[in-house]
Amino acid sequence: MILDSTSQTQHITPCAGDHRGSPLQSHQPKEICMSLPNPAPQPDPASHITTRAIIVGLILTIVICYFATDTTYRLRASRVSLGHMPMSLWLPFLLIFLINPLLKKIRENWMLRPHELGLILCMGFIGSVFPTKNVAGRLIAVLASPYYKATPENRWAEFTHEHIQPWAVPSNRAGDITNLWEGLPAHLSTPYHVWAVPLFWWFTFFFALFIACLCITVILRKQWVEHERITFPLAQLPILMIQDTASGQIGFTKNKLFWVGFGIGLFILSWNILPLFWHNLPIIPIGPTYRTTISFGHDFPPLQIKFNFVMAAFGYLTNLEVLLSIWLFHILSLIEIGALNRFGITVGKDFGSGLLLQQVGGFIAFALFGLFMARQHIGTVIRALWQPDAEDKTELLSYRTAVIGLIISLIYASAWMYALGISLLGIAIQLGLLLIYFIGLAKIVAETGLVYVETPLRTQELAAAALGTNVQTPDHVGMALAANSVESHREYILPSLTHTAKIHDVFRWPRNRMVAALMLAFIIGFAVSIIYTLNLCYGATGAANIRHVFVFGGYSQRMFDRVVSWASEPTSFGRVEWQFLAAGALGTLFLSLMRLRFAWWPLHPVGFTVGYVYPVRVTAFTVLLVWAFKSIVLRIGGIRLYRNLQPFFIGLLIGYTLGVGLSTLVDHIYFPGNGHMVHSW
Repeated sequence: MILDSTSQTQHITPCAGDHRGSPLQSHQPKEICMSLPNPAPQPDPASHITTRAIIVGLILTIVICYFATDTTYRLRASRVSLGHMPMSLWLPFLLIFLINPLLKKIRENWMLRPHELGLILCMGFIGSVFPTKNVAGRLIAVLASPYYKATPENRWAEFTHEHIQPWAVPSNRAGDITNLWEGLPAHLSTPYHVWAVPLFWWFTFFFALFIACLCITVILRKQWVEHERITFPLAQLPILMIQDTASGQIGFTKNKLFWVGFGIGLFILSWNILPLFWHNLPIIPIGPTYRTTISFGHDFPPLQIKFNFVMAAFGYLTNLEVLLSIWLFHILSLIEIGALNRFGITVGKDFGSGLLLQQVGGFIAFALFGLFMARQHIGTVIRALWQPDAEDKTELLSYRTAVIGLIISLIYASAWMYALGISLLGIAIQLGLLLIYFIGLAKIVAETGLVYVETPLRTQELAAAALGTNVQTPDHVGMALAANSVESHREYILPSLTHTAKIHDVFRWPRNRMVAALMLAFIIGFAVSIIYTLNLCYGATGAANIRHVFVFGGYSQRMFDRVVSWASEPTSFGRVEWQFLAAGALGTLFLSLMRLRFAWWPLHPVGFTVGYVYPVRVTAFTVLLVWAFKSIVLRIGGIRLYRNLQPFFIGLLIGYTLGVGLSTLVDHIYFPGNGHMVHSW
């Protein structure tokens, strides 16, 4: 068993109820406190960074970017880049993990040690940020749209072209962008030179945000890990698996329940491959791509019924109060939307339902209140500018470096956005929202283990509405382009960095080499994702025929359609919109304060802030099943039964992951270009 091995050397995480430093960790259900070991930092001299670990980490990064891009765009199969633990990372890392013990049988010193596997995983976390809709697909789609897709009807040329900076968008004078959308003639090669200058400058912007997030990670790590005792389920599970191989064997594979879960996950996906060849065989309709709905009535959004294996596995490690809150507030969200529709209460067309604005207000309050509760630690970090703190020796950067690095990176990002055409006021609003989103989402993922979660609304429409008539068309054009950096939840690299810092807290690598390894993964991940995406776009079919119509279709057009709309009729928050924002903020503050003051309080504010975002909508039913099952387990058998069942869920996750890999391999061999989506939200 991975969590209950015979060598009782694990350190149990103290319950956060013993520390009242944060409303978000004022108390943790005992099943998590007792079942999730939090290995005490061990400054092991063997935990150095080896060259081979860096090389394998870079190879893993290349594989992640190629695998995700190829599977999504060329094979047209599963969406393996989704989530904060994407299948494009988890599958190849799992293969390395499973093959590693076999290397010892061939030659003992070939086997990767736990600290090497940990580093490889950290580099994979960073490299997995870029493929497909996360960065590369969105960036290329938006930069290739304003000239090629401009028509007299959409009036882009009239409102946007004069405000587009030539260094930010590739030129279509020689028809190079037309070839990207329609396919490159056989006698021509991919015109990288047209993209070199814009992509270089965009890379510097992304890299500045990466440095800013790295510095924020260093500033907040101790508060979250040591003071608030956040559990980091997405990091804890891989850490426990890695540490279980220290003897050269995978200990949890000796548990029968592991093989039961493994068999279920692998069998369902393997069986569903057979009907592709023998059409009379029935499909087992279980998995994230099979769903039905339950309607609550006219004007009420339906409840989506589907089962997500990955959400179930990590959800079993999530606190009961988090699971209950997500499910409860999702149902309440459906009811609220139906009630708003029945009463005819509407908001601006850019905001969808008023509920999403309410959750934006809650999300902002969640992040800011968390920073308020961390004020003493942040003060200590700031004082380290002139009074070096000896306690920062184990951080990825010194506190002084982190504060200075954050300031410099934000100054560069602001100057970059100003050069793009955004006013100082627009920069303050959009960049401020971006940082709030970074911090709020990182804390939600770290505390809840939600693999699939994102922010309620994007910053482009929020910044435009908050600014109203105070900004002009150049601002809107710049914000439309800059929205590339903030549109996808995986582009928020702070969740990946905070989990990397949690893993670093266990292995304590030399920080200079560790930071260098992460930067290499960032650079390689960006380059490989961009280059391979361009190659596929300039292929015979062209970007217009790539499966991801959201990225290469409506998404890129929506950015600039909004600019034209706002130029003729500026958007702004009215009284109703402000009321929804205020209601969300007040609701989150109330839930946070109740959780801080009363140990019996059963609801977590995270459910109120993300209860209706799209990934939660499609995984909420799985959350309900996990919550119900886990509640019954704890009531019947307590902590012992809960821990005894954990290998089952690990086996379920591994079996499902290998099933996704097998299905993708079959698509690669037999159905290239016409693959089958077996993995999604």
